[in-house]
Amino acid sequence: MEKVRSILFIIVVAVVCFAVLGNIAYSKITSPSDEPVESTLEGRELEFIPEFSLGSFNSREYQDHMEQALADKVPARPRVLLANASVQRALITAANTVCGYPAYPTFFGSRYVYCPSVEAVYQAPVLASSYNDAFFERTGEAVARTMRANPDLNWVYILPDRANISVASPAHDLVANNIDYPLAVQKLKAHLPAGCTFVTCSYSDISTYIEKFFKTDHHMQISGAFDFYSALVSAFGKKPVDSGATYLVADDYRGANARLGLVSSLTDELWDIEYETEGLSVRIQGKDADLSKLDAGVGEDATREYQAEDAFSNTYAEWFAGDYGLAEIHNDDPTVAGESLLVLGDSFDNNQLLLYAQNYEYVYSIDPRHYEGDIQEFIDAHPDITDAAFTMSLNNLDSFAKRQGIEEGEDSGASLDSDGS
Repeated sequence: MEKVRSILFIIVVAVVCFAVLGNIAYSKITSPSDEPVESTLEGRELEFIPEFSLGSFNSREYQDHMEQALADKVPARPRVLLANASVQRALITAANTVCGYPAYPTFFGSRYVYCPSVEAVYQAPVLASSYNDAFFERTGEAVARTMRANPDLNWVYILPDRANISVASPAHDLVANNIDYPLAVQKLKAHLPAGCTFVTCSYSDISTYIEKFFKTDHHMQISGAFDFYSALVSAFGKKPVDSGATYLVADDYRGANARLGLVSSLTDELWDIEYETEGLSVRIQGKDADLSKLDAGVGEDATREYQAEDAFSNTYAEWFAGDYGLAEIHNDDPTVAGESLLVLGDSFDNNQLLLYAQNYEYVYSIDPRHYEGDIQEFIDAHPDITDAAFTMSLNNLDSFAKRQGIEEGEDSGASLDSDGS
């Protein structure tokens, strides 16, 4: 019997090895180009077979890249990942019938939780050890440094809500000693200059939260984006425009939480809003562009039909503005002449930029994660800027601190993954 088991084991190992090697050979024949292959499910580029060198071998870099490359060459890898996660989730779900928790991991070791009461996938709450006092001191100083360097501007910081810090999340009370939205506001606000206006925009009950945010993504639905826009421009003493009619873009969107949580069974609706676009013009990365580059539903290339390339296409990023390093919007309406807004943010701004343009002659949107220029030099070169806002989510503040030359110290906690957002 022992001999039979050994033979079966050898056969299984051989089949897996030949499948991987066969897939490598097939990919070389069908896709001989060195162009990177994107995995929409995992939100990353698949690893190439690395070139061998003695230096990379001694540093283990070669082994690490080879291990990932071989894993990426497993035939039908997305289906394997989803099936494995589905089996694990079934076991967790069965166990939870006894425990009755309002949220549980989407697979063993997952940073995402499934919330059955609202059929949503959210990021798990954040431990205080991840966002500790050193984190807020470091990131708060990075933001404050930019504000102090430009005291003539009207500064606002408005912190986006998101499920991993939201008090509305069904998983909020499952983690002891976590960082939630009110505590994050308190800690971050303590490090900002007195002249900065700190604005909050969050939700305390789950029924409102699922209306304002996606169920499978960390970003805001267009109704939540409108609330965020209204809070920001109101802080500058401006009256928000009336909300336009909304329309459905897609009903089969699987957001970052579903992709990274390996949940294919849940889908989202993605909605957009009717904007006033007459007199608006756009420049992306310093070049003239069509309005559709900020919102596929407007401009000369406007469409109301979205066709996803596959089940895990990033509909949010493809429909709304991509994570551009620099986007500029000009509004030639004389009623808004003479004032300009600078927004330093991340992907949460993508479905808000055309809303900001309703109240300003110029809107300059900089995503510090992708902007290659010097932010201070940009501000100096645009004396028309009157109002400036930080809108970065907590997950991305560490990258801004590092950009400002403030590195993570020995006493700080581990910074969180930004999910590419």
